[in-house]
Amino acid sequence: MKSNISLVGMPSSGKTTLGKVVADFTGKTFIDTDAKIVEKIKMSIRDYFAIYGEQKFREVEYNVVEEVSRMENCLISTGGGVILNPKNMENLRSNGCVIFIDRPVKDLLATSDRPLSDTEEKIVKLYNQRIELYRSADATIVNACCSVMDAAQNIIQTAQRLGVKV
Repeated sequence: MKSNISLVGMPSSGKTTLGKVVADFTGKTFIDTDAKIVEKIKMSIRDYFAIYGEQKFREVEYNVVEEVSRMENCLISTGGGVILNPKNMENLRSNGCVIFIDRPVKDLLATSDRPLSDTEEKIVKLYNQRIELYRSADATIVNACCSVMDAAQNIIQTAQRLGVKV
């Protein structure tokens, strides 16, 4: 039986916040792929992007996703760009379900630690570039336009319906 729940979605859609809550409820180990990447590269993602560029970052991201996908009984919160590589999605699906945290662009916040979405304009542009990728991916959509607790319950119920042990 598949045991992981992986969350995908736009930057600031709530993947990390919801992931921690769901992990607490289900007893799953919480893993944030961006935090794992920072551990590996020994610098901020923003600095890594500035020095090495997006392509090198995506290679590191792929390796981290491949590694954590093999783990058992985890709640995996991914970076917003994980959807760009179909192999990432295959890896995440290999041992669990993938849930797209859908939040309207007006509710996404720009933050300085995200080099591709550090301004409102960049978030809107990124949303327009990626939203169809998220919606057409083999991921189950959970609407996150509700309280954190309601969204967490929706994630848990969705994972159970998809056959993931929770």
